[in-house]
Amino acid sequence: WSMPQIAKIATLKGHTERATDVAFSPVDNCLATASADKTAKLWNSDGSLLMSFDGHLDRLARLAFHPSGKYLGTASFDKTWRLWDINTGTELLLQEGHSRSVYGVSFHPDGSLAASCGLDANARVWDLRSGRLYCTLIGHVKPVLGVGFSPNGHLVATTSEDNFCRIWDLRTRQML
Repeated sequence: WSMPQIAKIATLKGHTERATDVAFSPVDNCLATASADKTAKLWNSDGSLLMSFDGHLDRLARLAFHPSGKYLGTASFDKTWRLWDINTGTELLLQEGHSRSVYGVSFHPDGSLAASCGLDANARVWDLRSGRLYCTLIGHVKPVLGVGFSPNGHLVATTSEDNFCRIWDLRTRQML
């Protein structure tokens, strides 16, 4: 849609099941969609399909662009999240660690860390430079449905079906 005229610019057609999320690239004039058809797709703003990211074994929940705009993170009900190169479509990282579906993914403002959240009531912070787990944020008692970094990069917020939003300090790895 073009605002403020509210004029339709494009309709994105290509998924075979419901779309579950959408995100604009922070640098390019493109956007990505996640779907229950187990794929993510990269689109030009005119509605043309640029790339499809295939590899997940179950439906996708959410996705997010890396701050550089070069990578895309996808969260799936297959208990993994993946990092993709948007120029080649190559899967760069397959992260396991959640015991239930992964529901969301977010990136640190400087691009060095990623956070995932899941239906196992945990959020996890990953070091993208090594691919290793940095810490697990334990404190919710129901599925964690959202995770996000503060602009200064020191804090992470998580939201859950337990009706709490929790704030975590990455420097101490503790809940505030």
